[in-house]
Amino acid sequence: MENQSYLARTFLPQYETASFLIKKKAATLMYYCTTLFVLLIVLGILFAVFLPNIFVQAGAVIVTTMCASVIALYLLRRGNYYGAANLITIITTIAVIAGLLVKIGRDAYAGYTTFVYFMIALIVQTTLFCTRKWIAGVSILFFVTNIVFFLLVKSRLDPISLKAAKVGVLDFGFTLVFTYVLSHLIIKITDEAIDFSETESKKNLENYYKIEKLLGSARDTSQRLASSAEELASTAVSFSSNSQTQAASAEEIMATIEEVSAGVDNVALNTRDQFERMNSLMEKMNELSMIIGSMGSDVAMTMDLTRTIATDAAEGEGSLNSMNAGMQKINQSSTEMTGIIAIINKISDQINLLALNATIEAARAGEAGRGFAVVADEISKLAEQTAASLKEIDSLIRMNNAEISNGFGNVKSTVETISRIISGVNTIRDMIAAVSEKMKQQQSLNAKVNEEADRVKLRADEIKNATEEQKNAVAEIVRSIANVNELTQSYASGAEKLSTSARSVEGIAQALNEKVETFS
Repeated sequence: MENQSYLARTFLPQYETASFLIKKKAATLMYYCTTLFVLLIVLGILFAVFLPNIFVQAGAVIVTTMCASVIALYLLRRGNYYGAANLITIITTIAVIAGLLVKIGRDAYAGYTTFVYFMIALIVQTTLFCTRKWIAGVSILFFVTNIVFFLLVKSRLDPISLKAAKVGVLDFGFTLVFTYVLSHLIIKITDEAIDFSETESKKNLENYYKIEKLLGSARDTSQRLASSAEELASTAVSFSSNSQTQAASAEEIMATIEEVSAGVDNVALNTRDQFERMNSLMEKMNELSMIIGSMGSDVAMTMDLTRTIATDAAEGEGSLNSMNAGMQKINQSSTEMTGIIAIINKISDQINLLALNATIEAARAGEAGRGFAVVADEISKLAEQTAASLKEIDSLIRMNNAEISNGFGNVKSTVETISRIISGVNTIRDMIAAVSEKMKQQQSLNAKVNEEADRVKLRADEIKNATEEQKNAVAEIVRSIANVNELTQSYASGAEKLSTSARSVEGIAQALNEKVETFS
């Protein structure tokens, strides 16, 4: 509004929200009316100076048209564009038709040299400001007026003027139709152009809103980009410093990892040696298990043999006890035989005494007793032989008793020895039984030890494998950290480049922000 002219601020404030076409037509109508008002004043002065004889007639038309221009401006200011356009059109049309019809009474020939030209201009005016109906109405009205005017004036014209009037009617009719067709085509083209321009205007408006949003987004983005570029620059500097620190830390980690790797190698070597020692121990334990099993079998066999010996010894002890009892009975019988021999010896002594007595008695008897003396002598000899035999028997019995006594002592000693042997065998049997029980416990414990040893061996194998894997993993870590160190060095270099790029981006963002601000 501030850049508009005084006339626009005065007559066009009601059209701020109107369409572009109405705005332009209203502005054109305003300038047309004001220009027409000024031109009519100049035209009146010219008529007064150069054509005073028709000043009154022309003055009426001029004043009427000037009043129509003022009223049209008033209606235009009130926002009634079509009222103003139709009013100025109808007033000027009536004025031209009235001026033409006035020529009927006088200067009929002048009709085709004056007002008919204004008709063409008025059709153009109607085309510019009014609708198609008004163009058609004004064109028809002018066409009919031309025919009527010719019919009314042809009887008053001389042959030359009549011929000129006929040519004028035909030319004006053709020009009128041609002008109407052109006006119609102009209106059509204008309407299509307006429709297209409105469509494009809507698209442009939408695009404008989009561009405005895009510019706002670009402005915000450029500001954020500038801020982010600053942060990126500081972050890049910090990242470069951190990368260098990380590179130093990576080198320290590399040294530590190499020490750990050496330790892991040592652990792996010790684990491998321990695994080999465990295998050797397992072999020794398996051999020990076999020996313990063999000893268990031997102890079991010894236990059976000891049990058999103890049984046989017990049976021998019984036999010796029976033999001891028999020897005691033999000793007792020998003692009884000694008594019997003593009795027999006494009997022999008595027989000898009786034989002696018999001999004495036979000697006393003489011849009568000679036979009895022989018998007594024989009995005496038999008694002596018996006595001698008894002495030998007694000697043998005594020797037998001595041997029996010795044998009895030996048997008794043997029995006592065998008893001690049996007692020792029983003790050995008990001890072997205890040893057998211990062997069984040892075998059970050895089986558990073997199971635990198997588990330890399995665990040692797992530890060995895990150590190997750890060794490989440490090697991978060493390689990875070496790669990380290289990447860190690369990152440090890249961070410096990134810092430089961030400063460049910051400058670009500021330039973009300045350029975007020019659209605001």
